[in-house]
Amino acid sequence: MAATIGRNSLLAIGKYHVSGDTNWRYNLSGEPLLDPITGVLVLVGLVAAVVAIILGIRSPRESLPRRLGASAALMLAGLLITQLPEILANEGNPHALRSIGSQAFVFPLAGLAVASALRWAQSWGRIMRRLVSAVLAIALLAAAALNAQELFGTYRESLGHHYNTQTNVRTVAEYLNTSGTQEGVAVIGLYLYDRAVIEFLAPDAAPVYADNPEQTRDAATVIVATAESGIEQAVIQGRWLQRREVIDARPGTGSQFVVLTFGTDS
Repeated sequence: MAATIGRNSLLAIGKYHVSGDTNWRYNLSGEPLLDPITGVLVLVGLVAAVVAIILGIRSPRESLPRRLGASAALMLAGLLITQLPEILANEGNPHALRSIGSQAFVFPLAGLAVASALRWAQSWGRIMRRLVSAVLAIALLAAAALNAQELFGTYRESLGHHYNTQTNVRTVAEYLNTSGTQEGVAVIGLYLYDRAVIEFLAPDAAPVYADNPEQTRDAATVIVATAESGIEQAVIQGRWLQRREVIDARPGTGSQFVVLTFGTDS
């Protein structure tokens, strides 16, 4: 158990700066949760928080160091507590959703780094204060631009994101409604709740929902609604493929899926 908790702790810490959640629903798969600029600020904030706690302990009678130390201790304690659901669960780590409460403490640490830098610059005079302020402003704008690019560019255009959130479910239903094929159709790559959507949007289709490629063997037409590596090849293996068609009703939105039509041996 100790080894598992230790490993999970390293994964929980590393998800911010090294390797993050692989689930496309919460993150760019495998990428650190924080952009490089925010990540550096958080690390600086951690150091500043430890220093504030030490100064607060050393100066218990002075109001400002005591209050700053107490606030820093609260941030570090909150950061640790909000990691516990992830550390104690030995599945799917690193897991951004289990530690989502840590946002309330991670970003204030970045703010503490900014405040500490400004406070330090103030002691060096007006020129240094303005220089540090300008550098921080540029850094924060750059961080905002990086996050905007990842969210509205890389993440939005990623097929992994679209397939994981199943944005092609509606187009699969539309295909079933318009193809005229009612029997001998199997669909693979849909979650249980996506199947309910298909049943609502295409009530007359009644395809076979396959959980694995073996369950598609008796189907003349197989709809592959997932980009998971190897699924399509496993469906085709050992069968006579007559036609492979890629349907993309709404290009750029992850609506694409593959329709495989098989022949018989006779």
